[in-house]
Amino acid sequence: MINSLSKADQKKINKLEEAFDQLISGEKNYFSITKLISIKSLCKDEQVRQQYCCYLFNLVAERLLNDLQDKSPSTQLQSIASAIRTVAKFSMDELSLPASKDLLRVLYRQLADYQNETENVKSTTVRIVKNNDLLTLELSVACLLNTEEAAQTKAYHATRNYVEKYNGSIGTGLITDSIPALEDVLVFWRGLSGEYGDLGVL
Repeated sequence: MINSLSKADQKKINKLEEAFDQLISGEKNYFSITKLISIKSLCKDEQVRQQYCCYLFNLVAERLLNDLQDKSPSTQLQSIASAIRTVAKFSMDELSLPASKDLLRVLYRQLADYQNETENVKSTTVRIVKNNDLLTLELSVACLLNTEEAAQTKAYHATRNYVEKYNGSIGTGLITDSIPALEDVLVFWRGLSGEYGDLGVL
């Protein structure tokens, strides 16, 4: 793990920590999900961004694969799960190899194709998401396949998709139900700043 947080970056992490603490204490029960927009600038450095997206990918992949063990997934989903297991074994060095990029592209296409249905809602085309974890994985892979601004945006959207929750009395956003996922995100950035040492990403 590399220590690459500037003072400005640390301030952004501190603000996320403050929101986390307020949700934990009950001082607040809702923040707009755009509270996470700082992830975009925190992921400006390519190496940091790749580490973060790998970390998020592995978190979600482990949960998804464990869930699938208790079910009878379709042939299509079994194929996706196999590709996820392969990608989860990549080291950071291997990610830059052409063969790894090819496998990432294959997985991305599988994930996108699995949830490619849309419907029109009030003249707007809306994508139907069957499985939120698969969408987070798709966005994480897209982050790894892209560079610069596009990759930063994907990192933010992957984080947003992972952390955002819904409660009928509050709405959709960064809420009490988001606490475990938000802590997962903060664990990475705490580790990057040296608070918890090496997280063993990938």
